[in-house]
Amino acid sequence: MKVRTRKRLFSAAALLVLAMVAWWIISTALSLLITLVVLVALWHFGRPALMEWWRVRRLCNTYPAGPELDDMLAKVIWSGQQSQQVRDSLGKPEAVETLARKTKTKEIWKYGHEGSNRYRLRITLDDGEVSTWKLR
Repeated sequence: MKVRTRKRLFSAAALLVLAMVAWWIISTALSLLITLVVLVALWHFGRPALMEWWRVRRLCNTYPAGPELDDMLAKVIWSGQQSQQVRDSLGKPEAVETLARKTKTKEIWKYGHEGSNRYRLRITLDDGEVSTWKLR
């Protein structure tokens, strides 16, 4: 009686190499995916802290130490504050209304958009100085 033997398509060594290559591809793809998830999380959660750090650093390098700098770091608004100080303290306004008259200009800077022409904070500047503000 004759026993038939099948021919092997791959030897044991070739199968081992194929398994190692497949494992390397899977582990590399998984490590790339994990790296991507970590980078996205760092960007999403770390960006506000980084932006705040840059703001504090810029304010400390621009203005001398004193009560004005402390108020600007705490994002406090006061009457007579210059427009550049407001911009440095609170950032760029989301919307600006400008009313130009013969002798002076009036601007309303709006922060914290909540809806159709609704903002949490409105700062009125007369000739570049804070005159009033309204916080909702």
